[in-house]
Amino acid sequence: MKYAEKGLIWALIHNPDEAFDAMVELDAEDLNLLAGREVFETAQRLRDPPEEYSPSSLLERLSTVNAQLVTSIAADPRPPAPAVDCARAIKRLRCERDRAAIQREIDRLQELGAGQYGHEIDALWQRKKNLLHRIEDLT
Repeated sequence: MKYAEKGLIWALIHNPDEAFDAMVELDAEDLNLLAGREVFETAQRLRDPPEEYSPSSLLERLSTVNAQLVTSIAADPRPPAPAVDCARAIKRLRCERDRAAIQREIDRLQELGAGQYGHEIDALWQRKKNLLHRIEDLT
C-alpha cells in the first residue's frame, strides 16, 4: 500500500472532514489501481448523505481484511501525512501512469512509421505535455 493511501485512510478515521475535503479532488480513475480502493469507495458511498458516515460505519461495511488494515493504520497516533498532500500524491501517481501509457503508445506508433502516424503522435505528445504540466502542478 502506498504511503499516500495510508495517510488518507488514517484521516478517514481520525479526521473525516479533512479526508473528505481532500478526496473531492479524486475521481474513480485515481482510485482504480490502489490497494485501498475498496476503503475509499466505501467511505465515499457512506458520505452521501453526509450524516451516514462514521469511522465505525466504514469498518462495518469493509471486508475483514480491509477492516483490519484500516484499524492497523488508524492505530498510529499521528498521521503519516496531511490528507490533502496524500490526495495530491494519489492524483500525481495516476498522472504518471497515464503519462507512461501515452509514451508507450507514442513509441509503438513511431515503430510503425512516424510519417504515417504523425498526427496521432503529435496529439499524443500534446496530451503528454499537458500531463507533465499537471504533474508539476501537483508536486
